[in-house]
Amino acid sequence: MTGRFPALPRDALEAFVEGLREDGLGPVAAFDAARYDALALAAGLSPLPHFGATPSSRLALVVASSRRSWLPFLRALGRDERLRDAEHPFDRWAASCIERAAARLGRRHEVRYAWEGGARRLAMVRLAELAGLGWRSPAELLVHPELGPWLGLRAVVVVEAAPPTEATSLGDGPCASCPAPCRQALRAAMSADGEGTALRAGAGPSEGWRRWLAVRDACPVGRTWRYDEAQLGYHYTKDRRWLRSARPPDGELQDGEARDGEARDERPSTPAPGG
Repeated sequence: MTGRFPALPRDALEAFVEGLREDGLGPVAAFDAARYDALALAAGLSPLPHFGATPSSRLALVVASSRRSWLPFLRALGRDERLRDAEHPFDRWAASCIERAAARLGRRHEVRYAWEGGARRLAMVRLAELAGLGWRSPAELLVHPELGPWLGLRAVVVVEAAPPTEATSLGDGPCASCPAPCRQALRAAMSADGEGTALRAGAGPSEGWRRWLAVRDACPVGRTWRYDEAQLGYHYTKDRRWLRSARPPDGELQDGEARDGEARDERPSTPAPGG
């Protein structure tokens, strides 16, 4: 296939972002997948899906989660026995939300997830930085303008559509003038014993994960978006005991009998469609 893909209608893009927002996911950022391809090939990684296109410019949408994703996830966990039985229930929940929202795009698309390995492995922080979702910190964390480091990079949705006409530029970020306390915290975590090293890979329920949490806590940006204890414990250790101890606020139970009363609703901005 040659030539430029047609632009995605703005209402389709808005429907995608709104679908994610309804499930508690976001923010979202749009970029040209071809920009990542060059970086990936230089690093020995696979490019993003091409759909047989020449030239290779096409729309890519990076999707993140945040503190406000936790309550919708807990509610889904209470309703869905298959989700509770999943090896990694948060990843499975996020994937189902992303795929449901992507169906609203009305275009051929492919989703790549941050947790995939092998030929599908992604350099997610670099990808999100290219998309303008935030800045890469000295500790290799993504720092969002509002959320700081308190977001999880979940997936990129590559769409058979034209990319944004201009690359997003955030300018100089907070790291440029920061004394970088995250760097010292990172050195401390990396110099810890084998327990800390194992937990960086998500193994084991011990308290060694808090050394890696300290790297995130060192960032002064977005502290009001810090995860609560159960969300922190689960994301850092994947220990399911954190899920059993978690309870939605306002007395809601994990059995699906959730009452109204959402967490603070921060609408993710809608990225500009391709021109």
